[in-house]
Amino acid sequence: LNHGIQDKNSTQALEMRRRGYLCQPCRISAGGSPANPSQLEKVAPLHRLMMERIKLSDGTLYPRILFAQRAHKTLISLRTQESDSRGNPMKEPNTLSDRISGPTDALCYGVYPLQSFLFSDSDQTVRFE
Repeated sequence: LNHGIQDKNSTQALEMRRRGYLCQPCRISAGGSPANPSQLEKVAPLHRLMMERIKLSDGTLYPRILFAQRAHKTLISLRTQESDSRGNPMKEPNTLSDRISGPTDALCYGVYPLQSFLFSDSDQTVRFE
């Protein structure tokens, strides 16, 4: 699978930049290379958004994160994803747990780089549609 990349010396990130998209790693290692966050680092911001509520002027509590009803697979993933005692998602490659975790993984990678924005103002609600 080449995702439409013809130049085998390229990467998906380089190809996206060539086409004008802002594409950057969500984390940089201590050595300066692109790196994935640990499982706990990745899920922590999402868990925080799911737990926090905003208090409206009338006293009503409102969730910090909202999902469109049509996001069926994401909602199933969030409801059924299992985790170990530390909060790491439990998934085995090429199994049902791996397929269930896909939408949650994608969501975590979307939320992770936005942490400084999301948590600098606790009155903001995030909507994924």
